[in-house]
Amino acid sequence: MQAILFATGKPVAGAQSLPEGRPAALLPLVDRPFIQHVIEHLVGRGVTEISVVLSLYPEQFSALLGDGSRWGCRIETRLVRSEEQPYGVLRALVPGPATMLLLGHADRLPAGVPIPCPDSLPHALLEPPTTSDVGSGWGWVPAAALDQVRAEWDESAFCAWLGATAQRLGTLGRATAMLSVRSLPELLASQRLALDGDFPGLLLDGGTAEPGIRLCRNAVLHPTARLLPPVFIGPDCNIGRGVVLGPNVVVQPRCVLDDHCSASDALVLSGSYVGESLELSQVLVDRNRLMNAKYGTELAVSDTFILGAVAGGSGVGALLRGAARIPAALLFLLCLPVLAVAALWRRLQGHRPVVCRRAVVRLPAPDASRTPPPFELLSLAEPETLTSVRQHFLLVFLPGLLQVISGKLAIVGIRPLRAAELEAMGADRRGLCLRTKAGLVTEALLVYGPSANDDDQYSAEAVYAVRAGMGYDARLLARYLLALLLPRP
Repeated sequence: MQAILFATGKPVAGAQSLPEGRPAALLPLVDRPFIQHVIEHLVGRGVTEISVVLSLYPEQFSALLGDGSRWGCRIETRLVRSEEQPYGVLRALVPGPATMLLLGHADRLPAGVPIPCPDSLPHALLEPPTTSDVGSGWGWVPAAALDQVRAEWDESAFCAWLGATAQRLGTLGRATAMLSVRSLPELLASQRLALDGDFPGLLLDGGTAEPGIRLCRNAVLHPTARLLPPVFIGPDCNIGRGVVLGPNVVVQPRCVLDDHCSASDALVLSGSYVGESLELSQVLVDRNRLMNAKYGTELAVSDTFILGAVAGGSGVGALLRGAARIPAALLFLLCLPVLAVAALWRRLQGHRPVVCRRAVVRLPAPDASRTPPPFELLSLAEPETLTSVRQHFLLVFLPGLLQVISGKLAIVGIRPLRAAELEAMGADRRGLCLRTKAGLVTEALLVYGPSANDDDQYSAEAVYAVRAGMGYDARLLARYLLALLLPRP
């Protein structure tokens, strides 16, 4: 069976501020690009050959689809000049006059298209009953009927011809439901349909934590976060303290939702940061862009503490971390007399041993399947016994500069871990820690204090792993210095 899909790269109506390269059919429906759902739906019903008509952004569609072998089918692409009038190419794609062809559009998928075609008669679908008698753009037609298609037709003319052909020669039915990404309201409505499981045959990733709640790998939720189904949270996301999500919320991979924010009827695209106490409803968030489906408004937010992009590491960042060894050496030499006085004072107070030695592993690990070899980290006290940032600076930070100078430890990162601590962790947390650098100044130290418990440490590790980057490291270091100068009462 052969299908022909039109994926001309039209943008989503009402989302003009989305950057170029985000056509409707490539936007995610829950966990994967919409066109991938369409392909999987067709292949799951026995379609083995799919021709995809492309116009805008052909390289992005081709990179996703390939030759179809990943789905066990054969995919061929055909490039046309006009995204508004692509239908003239149809006659060049047909294999023979007796063949029945399934025609469809990659930015919508109606439920109820019979596959294979019944009785070898034309069959088309109108959109669901909640809309007027508009053709869905999906249907079966004989190849011989494509002689009637005109190159100057736009989508409305093509859909009208498809429906009229089916009504005259076969059957004109009505879709029972339809997924669509043609506009923001349709995208959010389709998201709800998919999350509720009301569209037949749709595949979704993620484990079901509770009915209507799907969580993917390395998704970290603070214990106080509330999820109101249906909700989908993608991999490597961090959901902060007091966050309320749902109903009908999808959070794409590598997103951070800060403390006490809330969202309902929302889609948060990959790599987005949602600021503390922000309330979202009927919106699409793409990093610093906010699009409201209800009012058709768009906003680019310049304040990255409200909306922004999750920071990522870079080669330049690694270079700068290496450059930190020089100021670390200067600071250590400058503070060496202070360290000597602190060690003598603790000895006089009866603390034994004066110098604490911990065997911690070097992070990030070059091979995430193995625990990296340990190195010795010196301090004048165990970090968990301290009560203030000033104590941490004097007794942990300054002695730890020796390992920063040697290149085994960063200034900012997650807390240094012993090998036994890593091995005792669950697989998700262990993998997260092995991919993240360790440092003297940590998210947990600044948020929860030196004696943070294990749950708080886990939450902080996940936050840092997602946000880590030069800018975020600089902000944490600035907060650390501020806490030294202006300690909390």
